[in-house]
Amino acid sequence: MALYTYGGTPSDVLTTTGGEALPDCPVTLRVAGGGGEVAGGVFEADGTTPIRVLLSNGPGSSAPGALRTFLVEDVPAIEYEYPDAAGRIVRRYRAARETPGPGRQGAGPEGAGPTEAGAAAGPEGAVPSLTEPVDLSGQRVFDPMLFGALGDGVADDTAAVQAAFDAAYAGGGGIVFFPPGGTYNVFTFVVCRANTTVVAHGATIRSIHATTGCFRNFYGDDAFPSYAGHSHIRVYGGTWDGNAYRAADGSGVVTGTTNIMTFIHCSDILVKDAVFRDCSGAHGIEVNAVDGCRIVDCRFEGFTDNTPDQSRVTSEAVQLDIAKSGSSAIGEFDGTACRDIQITGCWFGPSARLGDWGRAVGTHASVAGSYFDRITVRDCEITGAYDTGILALYWRDSVISGNRISGTGAAGIHAATASSAPQGCRCLTVTDNIIDGSGADSGIRVAGLANALWSDVVIRGNTVRAGTGYGVRTDYASGTVMEGNRITGTGGGGILAQRSDRITVTGNSVTAAGSNGINIAGCSGALVANNLIDGTVANHGIMIGVASAPGGNATVSGNTIRAAASAGIRVTSPGCLVTGNQIRKDGGTTVTGVSTAVTATGCVIAGNDLTGNGWTAATALLVAGAAALDWSGSTVSPGHNLC
Repeated sequence: MALYTYGGTPSDVLTTTGGEALPDCPVTLRVAGGGGEVAGGVFEADGTTPIRVLLSNGPGSSAPGALRTFLVEDVPAIEYEYPDAAGRIVRRYRAARETPGPGRQGAGPEGAGPTEAGAAAGPEGAVPSLTEPVDLSGQRVFDPMLFGALGDGVADDTAAVQAAFDAAYAGGGGIVFFPPGGTYNVFTFVVCRANTTVVAHGATIRSIHATTGCFRNFYGDDAFPSYAGHSHIRVYGGTWDGNAYRAADGSGVVTGTTNIMTFIHCSDILVKDAVFRDCSGAHGIEVNAVDGCRIVDCRFEGFTDNTPDQSRVTSEAVQLDIAKSGSSAIGEFDGTACRDIQITGCWFGPSARLGDWGRAVGTHASVAGSYFDRITVRDCEITGAYDTGILALYWRDSVISGNRISGTGAAGIHAATASSAPQGCRCLTVTDNIIDGSGADSGIRVAGLANALWSDVVIRGNTVRAGTGYGVRTDYASGTVMEGNRITGTGGGGILAQRSDRITVTGNSVTAAGSNGINIAGCSGALVANNLIDGTVANHGIMIGVASAPGGNATVSGNTIRAAASAGIRVTSPGCLVTGNQIRKDGGTTVTGVSTAVTATGCVIAGNDLTGNGWTAATALLVAGAAALDWSGSTVSPGHNLC
């Protein structure tokens, strides 16, 4: 009789599809791959005390919903079967964590498959009938086919592929080489450990289990602090096929929510020239608590949300994540975030089988006090994301530049803070991106909170076209510089800045905006200078007004405004200087040149050119009461303006 060990790890927590733990939940154990029969011979960790009914820990436990360590007789892989909170049956694969002989088992809901006993104990690849691995440039090369892989797209090559990786690690590092032209099926995640280089150009590594992906750098019972996990890993080439199920034609086998490739608690990672195809519910690559990762010239093709409630529609192709319970597959849950991450030259879009990703690159988890530092996303092509092209949550000292983003459902680029961890963030540069057809949010948006401001943001030289929302928008982003952006045909308006004090909006071009060309709302001390506004479908060329805060003391200078729908410049905030602007009706419906409300007290309106419009002085300058003054302190009438 052989006893195999299960349970007792952070990944052995029974959860709903939403991630909530299920305490006091009855579990049926079925033999994985054995026709679904119920596993017998279940014992406590002592190996002798029978377990008649297996239940997850109760709500009073220190780990509610978890399964304590138990042993199963003569079954190396099982499936947990249990009802979730809605009564639906959930099945999760588990490979045993230990075997009676040499070798090691994977563990956890996406555990690496069992390694054959006695396989690949050292650099010589000590498996009967296998030849000596070849020495190349001082590193040993480990070919999975020499360990028994067939690469025919039919056989399960998991054990042989894992043996090659184990041999590389046991030898102190080396190259795992997948011969081109082969398709290597893996039933569980292949585990790659430190100092390993993977060369897979022309090869396909494909998941063939319902709930697992292809590749990761940890076992399910591993735990590492900070960046101390398996590091110094290189992946060159390969098509990493998540093989997600497609209901329309029944193709694919993976129905669970699973990453294709995952790196956790590590440093010095490179993935280059690889293809990540047909992901189910999660991510092409998850980079979680990683210090130094480059993802270069990769393609991310095809995604589907196979969850019953469609709760994963916003999943990222590349997710930058943080070490916290519910976000990381292993401990330690110490709040370690990613830093020094570069994603360059990548393509994101649909595959021949499946549709677009929820987001191309992004972060959606946070821990108070933790930031994602020095993140760069550059020169990528992003098409048709369901939600947002790039979501930068707490990205500090980071750069988003030179990307082409089209057809997103919400925003093209969205930098944010979260109410769950309200902390300010600083230093983000968004430059030279081209964004076509963004959704109801904005082409580019930076959104802080009243108690968690963004600061030192630069949005420069971007082109935003034909979006249904705003072109560029900030909320609670003090000191932002918007400079030299070109915005055309955006339905919600050109530029909107709300509650963003000391914002600078200069040298931008806004054409055919659906609402205000530039709207400064509740921002104190704004500078709006030398912009061109060429036509608005509704409202004003430039609006200086209130939001939830009064704002005021803005300088509006040197702008050229043509064919605004209502007023060229409308001011409702106090203490503003409006000078040196040129406003032309120019065949449009512009009603008045400069208009002020009674709340615009203490304003100076002088030196503006309102000529050639056929307006009377009273129409050119529609000043409510005696609210606005010219240079001399007298009521504007038209004073120092040309009408």
